[in-house]
This record gives sequence, structure tokens and C-alpha cells, in this order.
Amino acid sequence: MDVTIEARQIIEPQTREPWLELSVHNTGSAHSEGEGSGAHIGIGNTRERLRAMYGDRFTVQFGSGEAGGFLARLRMPLRDGMEE
Repeated sequence: MDVTIEARQIIEPQTREPWLELSVHNTGSAHSEGEGSGAHIGIGNTRERLRAMYGDRFTVQFGSGEAGGFLARLRMPLRDGMEE
């Protein structure tokens, strides 16, 4: 199985603010709908921590990648000092 990790800065189109997008993709089998629903403890903890830091200004996506495999993607606003 191959794993690709990507971090990039994107510009949020509505506010023109810089956001950080983190993606992890593997070539293994994708999870079923129930498995990727966010009900797992680690996924729930990740959402809680992001909510504590960013309120509703973040997104978390889990599911099948465009070329198969499994994809996890997090997006959040860049904060001062994160660009370094």
C-alpha cells in the first residue's frame, strides 16, 4: 500500500483568507459508508479539537479517493505563525 501526505495553502474563495489543507491518501481499500461516517473515537476527537480551535471554520472529509483507496482531508484557516 502506498500513502501520500500533502499539505498546501489554499485561498478561501468567499473571504480570500489563506487556509491550510491537509490530505492523506492511501491505495488500500476504501472504507464503507458506516466506517467513514466519523463515529470513531479518533475521528470524533479530531473534530472536537478542531471545533475548539476554529469553531465552525473547518472541514473534515473521509471517503474514497478519486483514484480509489481512502482519503482523509482537513481544511482550517491559517493562523499567524503557521505559514513559517
